[in-house]
Amino acid sequence: MVQPAESETMILLTYTPRADSVARGYEDWLRRVDNPFFNGVPGIVRYMNWKVVQQAGASPGFAWFDFMLIENTVAADRIWTNPDVVKFTAGWRDLWGQGPKADDLSVNAHVYLAQRRGRGHAPMGERIVLIAGDAPADGVEQWSVERSIRGVQRFGRYSFAPLAGEKAFDAWKARAETWRLPVLEAVCVAQP
Repeated sequence: MVQPAESETMILLTYTPRADSVARGYEDWLRRVDNPFFNGVPGIVRYMNWKVVQQAGASPGFAWFDFMLIENTVAADRIWTNPDVVKFTAGWRDLWGQGPKADDLSVNAHVYLAQRRGRGHAPMGERIVLIAGDAPADGVEQWSVERSIRGVQRFGRYSFAPLAGEKAFDAWKARAETWRLPVLEAVCVAQP
């Protein structure tokens, strides 16, 4: 089970890998290579990979995201400049990125440093709803983006909550139209 309460600080990575990535084994690679690597990096408390399976409201500009819970804000720069992480992310871009050789690395992923601003009421499961913006909803984990590490900051806050049941996302679809925010259903593809 995903437990964001393990940290008050998170790096959120948002991205869309190349169109043929899933057919070439991306999900298996996340489980075998990516997730174990990041969960072994000093300063990272817990790292999880999520795939968007349904969306409502505005387009978020990404199809995948990763939650990287970290020790604190000081750890963010230490992690992101770690030579092993720099080398690993260059390899990720070569295998899966939209622009592996691009000078602007944000064509491959946007990376944000965030702080918790509110706790949810339920433990996380294998399916969640992610709201990219300031969601006026009770019982959701709420986070504020402190700064962009890579790319233009697309939203200042985000929230998420567990989904239970096949039709659980339907209630969030109606809210998406009212809020005019991207509201996403995502499944956890890899976690420790």
